[in-house]
Amino acid sequence: MPTNCGWLDNALETRAMSTVQKSRTHFIEQRQAPRNLEPQDSPLFAAEMLRRFPACEVQHIREADVFGRSPIRLAGGHFFAESFVNQSHFDLWKKQRGHWRAGFERFFHYHTQLDTPGIWITDNWSCGFFHWFGEALARLELALQELRAEEVTLLLPHKFHRHAYFLDSLKAYGLRDVRILGRFECMRCTDLFFPKHIAGTGNYNSGLMHSMRSRFRKHIDASTTLDAPSRRLYISRRLAGRRRIVNEEEILGVLADHGFETLLAEETPWHQQVKLAAEAEFLLSNHGAGLTNMLAMAPGTRVMEIREREDQHNNCFFALASTLGLDYYYLLADRHDPNVGVHLADLVVDPDRLNETLHLALDSVSRSKTA
Repeated sequence: MPTNCGWLDNALETRAMSTVQKSRTHFIEQRQAPRNLEPQDSPLFAAEMLRRFPACEVQHIREADVFGRSPIRLAGGHFFAESFVNQSHFDLWKKQRGHWRAGFERFFHYHTQLDTPGIWITDNWSCGFFHWFGEALARLELALQELRAEEVTLLLPHKFHRHAYFLDSLKAYGLRDVRILGRFECMRCTDLFFPKHIAGTGNYNSGLMHSMRSRFRKHIDASTTLDAPSRRLYISRRLAGRRRIVNEEEILGVLADHGFETLLAEETPWHQQVKLAAEAEFLLSNHGAGLTNMLAMAPGTRVMEIREREDQHNNCFFALASTLGLDYYYLLADRHDPNVGVHLADLVVDPDRLNETLHLALDSVSRSKTA
């Protein structure tokens, strides 16, 4: 996964930009090890225990064109590389003649103008649930450290009309306006503010994520009764197209014995998902977007991730739990089909092993409450 944004420096048209927030310092994320870490599993997490990232900055772009379905174009006609999650995605887009398609679509564009300050926080991955909450909204938090929410317009590509949770989550920010561009809309922005990528996919800035958690909990009116959350929540991926638990029926009985209720995120409005997570003392799921809901959980609560046994790469939820001050537990599971890649494979969970791990984690909860 990308760890910094150094590639961006060569891609920027610096004559078209100025820096709103500028710092030469770095920030460091020191992660708390999983609470049930076994020595033989250390290699799964070793590379993520201490990470160093460039300082966060917001770019101020003068006279930029934003599109309903194309990258940002700067003065002089150059496409802005950080419209993509990293440089390799930008290069691939060009290799696949994306810039040719963008040029062809200019024949269909209709033109609009934004004279008030605009903010752009998305890249080509931001339309996914995890990437929206874990990355795009963190960039909005960064921008609003420098700008007044009631004075700016957030601009989103056309595809962001697909899911209600985009606009629902933005209600927590009190923005002047949120504009989803038309498919062939070309909007000229006199002043566009573009927060840079924070730390690369799967990494976080603690201050920004804590600010986001406070914002969401305030938005759902997490009262003082939630200072002692009590729900035990299992988020099922049975309706997902990948990374499901094929023997889920076997583990539901184990989960019920430990007091877990089951949530199907696909059938639950975002606001309700956040409320349930805020009330949870324990959140459990296999690797997938549902675990992003830990953003609403109170510090000191517990998260358990069911993960593929050999996966040393996908540590985004381990890192997020540590960033938020949550106790992270894990359970290793085997791929149902060894020929399917880690990111797509369904898993088989050992019910006995799940039961043992839950006893360990929940006994820890009980001890902490009586201490």
